[in-house]
Amino acid sequence: MGIVDWFGIIGSVCSIAGIIFAIFQIQKTLKAAEAAQKAAESATDAIQLNVTLANISACIKEVEEIQALLRTQRYDAALLRVTDLSGKIIQLKAMPQSKFMQGKRDGKRHLTQLSILKTLLEEKLVNNKNEINIANANKFLSEISDDFNVWIGANKYQSGGTK
Repeated sequence: MGIVDWFGIIGSVCSIAGIIFAIFQIQKTLKAAEAAQKAAESATDAIQLNVTLANISACIKEVEEIQALLRTQRYDAALLRVTDLSGKIIQLKAMPQSKFMQGKRDGKRHLTQLSILKTLLEEKLVNNKNEINIANANKFLSEISDDFNVWIGANKYQSGGTK
């Protein structure tokens, strides 16, 4: 065996070592890409959860405003807030993280009750003779607020994707 043969053998060994090294690097890169994807999904879930929490908190504030407006008989402003709250609940229902609203009847029931209250308020503003049972309105508004608070309590401290 001559020197050329030795260079050929050394070159083949180096090529095999390079291929093995490349395979390990590819596996390492694949694991890093998978970890980055999981981190991105987790961050997205956490952001969606926080947005949902903020929107539900806004709904709770809206409910409290409606109750205060009904107590002070400011029916025109209450009507605007009921309309706003209905829109926010519909938006919550469409959000990916709002599992509170998806597949449950509470969202539909809440929207139905708000629609009835909206109709009563409109009739009150048009025909001042109609009376609104403030106690009943506050009761179902409190139910809405309680349902939202239960959802917040169940989801507030969960990190994204671990539900």
